Amino acid sequence: MPVDDKKSFVFTVPLVVKIDLQLLPLFCLFYLLSSLDRSSTEFSNISGLTADLNIKNTQAQWAVAIYYFCVIIFDLPSNIILRRWRPSFWFGFLMGAWGIISVSVAACTDFNRLVIAELLSSIFEAGFFPGAIYYLSYWYTRREFGKRMGILWSCRCLAGGIGGLFAYGVSYISDTQIHVWQWTYIIQGAPCVAMAVIASWYLPNDPGCASFLLTEEGTIIKKKLEEDYLALNYSDWSWDQVGSVFLDLKTYAYILLYLLGAACVQGVALFLPIVIMELDSKPTSLKSQLLLLPPYLLATLATLALSYSSDRMYNRSYHIVMADVVAIISAIVLLVLPSSASFYIGHYIITSILIAAIYAHIAILLTWMANNFIGFTRRTVAIGTTISIGSIGGAAGSQLFNGKPSLEYVW
Repeated sequence: MPVDDKKSFVFTVPLVVKIDLQLLPLFCLFYLLSSLDRSSTEFSNISGLTADLNIKNTQAQWAVAIYYFCVIIFDLPSNIILRRWRPSFWFGFLMGAWGIISVSVAACTDFNRLVIAELLSSIFEAGFFPGAIYYLSYWYTRREFGKRMGILWSCRCLAGGIGGLFAYGVSYISDTQIHVWQWTYIIQGAPCVAMAVIASWYLPNDPGCASFLLTEEGTIIKKKLEEDYLALNYSDWSWDQVGSVFLDLKTYAYILLYLLGAACVQGVALFLPIVIMELDSKPTSLKSQLLLLPPYLLATLATLALSYSSDRMYNRSYHIVMADVVAIISAIVLLVLPSSASFYIGHYIITSILIAAIYAHIAILLTWMANNFIGFTRRTVAIGTTISIGSIGGAAGSQLFNGKPSLEYVW
């Protein structure tokens, strides 16, 4: 049966929504909290971390970059473990370990201890995102997966917008024994320990053993996926399939596209505060944190809208090209706009559009990649490899800007 059989699609819509409500909240909440953890380091000047531990701006940037180096090393092994072990236990382990270590960051007294703690937490956090993409992909058909990928990635967008506000809000906690930056790590890490218990107990390993599905519903889901992917085997494993991913040219095309996108995502995260400093010279003020919201809210809306459209039109490449064209035009406009005060609002608006286009690019690209690797072994290896090697761009992007308030940067 073709994947665009409307009768089958309409018949299973209530069942798909039921799966959404059972799975997406847990994954989205953890991804939001883990993304806020990286924001805690990026907004360390607000929380007092840099002052308490005597950290320079360049050191804070390296603390952020540690995450990307861990992604490069541990993403693929983590996805292989997820493929060969029980997903519920592996996700529970990753969430619990990350939560405990995140809370322990509050005990750091200098930069060296902070780096060690960030390194350990990044090792466990790194495996979550590619694992979540792989796990969610075998609950949805190719035509349904784009919207779910957009919802998951939008949590990263939201974290970028509310990270500063979160640190600013926590700064009003009155406690002389525990500092603001310590509270941020405790608040982010503690819920993840509880989520780890829930994940280990509640997450089904495949649709056939889902406690929230009736036997008939599980059969419908498995049949629908088998018709969409032409083959369905949740337990097969072959090293020949693993090797075939590295012999497939499209693997390297996806790696290149993700690498460039990841560099831009991290670059604009550092570039936006520089633009905002034109409108408010105090980076720790409430106004500056509020100005962070619109660009990332626009990125969230763009991600959700293009993900929905790409599912509905059953096309990924044209949507990626459209997002990239908008990003290129925005970068060119930023390059030619004068740096005078009368254009500061223009800088902010164009940068917001640039951020929205870059973030939307990532969500659709990851959907496209997951759709085009048939077989769960090939898919999990392709996802792990692409995000692993492509994250070199994120590590490079975190070092693009030195934090000096100048717009003399060329994209």
